[in-house]
Order: sequence, then C-alpha cells, then structure tokens
Amino acid sequence: MTPVRGTTARTLLALAVVTVGFVAYAVLAGETPETGAVGGGGVVDVEINYALEPKDEEQLVGFATNVFVGRVVEKVGAEGAPLSGPGGEVVLRTQFSVAVLENIKGDLGGEVTVSQTGGYDGSEDRRVRVEGDPLLRPGQERLFVTSHDEREGWYTIVAQPFGDVRIESEGQRPDLVERFGRARRDQIPFEPADDR
Repeated sequence: MTPVRGTTARTLLALAVVTVGFVAYAVLAGETPETGAVGGGGVVDVEINYALEPKDEEQLVGFATNVFVGRVVEKVGAEGAPLSGPGGEVVLRTQFSVAVLENIKGDLGGEVTVSQTGGYDGSEDRRVRVEGDPLLRPGQERLFVTSHDEREGWYTIVAQPFGDVRIESEGQRPDLVERFGRARRDQIPFEPADDR
C-alpha cells in the first residue's frame, strides 16, 4: 500500500478527527444542549481529540499549509461533509470569504474562501461549534491557521479554536504576527503515524 503524504494526508487526518467528534455529537445529540442561542435553539459544543498538540504553535503551524491575517468579508456557503458510516449524517461546515491582509506562511493574496467546522443545524434548531469556537462574523480580523483543501478549493481552519485567533486591537496584531512568525521558523512538520 502506498502511503498518503502531504496535503492529502493532512486533509484526510483533519476530516477523520472532525468526523470522530461529530459522531460523538450525533450519538449525544439527544441530550439537552447548553442554552444561549438566539431564537430558542441551543448550542452544542463538540470536543475534538486532535492528532497534534493544538496549543503548541510550532506543531500547529507545521501542520498548516497557510497562516495569515485576514478580515472576514461575508458568509459564502454552508456545505457539509458526509460522515462515514450509516445514517447519512454530515459534518457541518460554513464557508466565508476572507480578505488576506498579511501572510505568515504561504503566499496568498486577494480574497480566499475559509471553511470553518460548525454551523446551524436546522433539523435540530441549534448551532454546532467546535470547542466553543463561534462562527466567524463579517468585519472580524483574525489570524488564520489553515490547511488548503485542493478538492474543495478552500482553506480549512486547523484545530479550532486554536487555528483562528480573533484580533481585538491594532496592538495585538503585530504581536501575533511575530509570535506565529517564530512558530513558522521553528515549525514541527506533521508526521502521520505509520500503520506498520
């Protein structure tokens, strides 16, 4: 069997990890969610066990194909990904147009589509978030740590909520850029576990 490497391996691993979390969500969906959503629906927070230490910025950047500062322009879609197994369940994902303001890893320009796991589950009238990570909103400036999904053509946020850091002030941006620039220089490339 030929090993899967590079972007394909990253994308498959990220989807596998998210799938496990959403399978847990599907199993537990019958329980009462925490309240706080607008319109009477609730909020479900899905916990994920990542294949890397998401709080280690060197590992996080090493897993990513692109790290950049961007401003959210608008929501452009809500396309789910099918879960493996019976039942036809999908992983909720919401896509946003993001204007690239500054690259830290990679060389993006203009506007790109960023996909964030989570969204609105209309069948259950509730929002689904990963690790408490709220959906992006137009006008927000954030530092994005992403993995390019060649098949879909968008950039998926890595290890939410650690892969999308809200920039709350002008003074915070240079500090984040410097910190993640150091993480890029010292990045730890992701090595998928060998099945042998």
